[in-house]
Amino acid sequence: MKKINNIIIAFALLSLLMSCGSDDDRGTAIQPNPNPEVQELQPGSPQLQFPLRDVVCTTGIFISDTQSNVTFTWTATENTDSYDLVLTNLNDNSVEVFETPTNELPVDLLQNNPYSWTIISKSNASTLTGTSADWRFYNASQGVSNAAPYPTVLTSPVNGMAIATGATQLTWEGADPDNVDNVNDIVAYDVFLSTTMDLTIATENVTETSFTTEALAAGTYYWRVETIDSVGNRTSSQVNTFNVQ
Repeated sequence: MKKINNIIIAFALLSLLMSCGSDDDRGTAIQPNPNPEVQELQPGSPQLQFPLRDVVCTTGIFISDTQSNVTFTWTATENTDSYDLVLTNLNDNSVEVFETPTNELPVDLLQNNPYSWTIISKSNASTLTGTSADWRFYNASQGVSNAAPYPTVLTSPVNGMAIATGATQLTWEGADPDNVDNVNDIVAYDVFLSTTMDLTIATENVTETSFTTEALAAGTYYWRVETIDSVGNRTSSQVNTFNVQ
């Protein structure tokens, strides 16, 4: 009986050794992907050249009493097949996009009108893009001697923001293309504030870029700011709102 048990144990050990296999049966190494995903090449970020930043543009070709043709230029960038010129009319915030395969583009613009522009570089082989800075300029009319200020940018309270009751500080940013050598052509601001869209003046001839209201009751308030330059030109911000709670 003991002899039979030894035979059974020996057979079990032999079966176990056979199941482990030889060194050649230890499996194959994972091979690298023969078709790795190709890395996308991002187009470069263009550098804007003309129209110049924060200046009065007087070099356009005047094509009517209301329009002139201005040629926009910027640096060419690598990995780029086309460019989008994104043009914003700062008076009404309307946006137009013009596509071009080259790094310059003539566009018909309204005279006596402020604009901002930026360039987006694109590639047919990539979803990535490059983006330039954003520049403002004022497209002048023929014989203009003083351009109107840029529309005022309201900064605080942020549009639609909820704030606590009490006195509220309103802040904004103003700029004028006629500012030269740090000489500011802006002379004052008028602030309009109301609980309806029929805005009334809250304070006028403010020389700073902020104004603190009296304590405000709960409700929705609408406000805007007009910028006034040295010759009486005026431009207005958009109307923003804030909620006093």
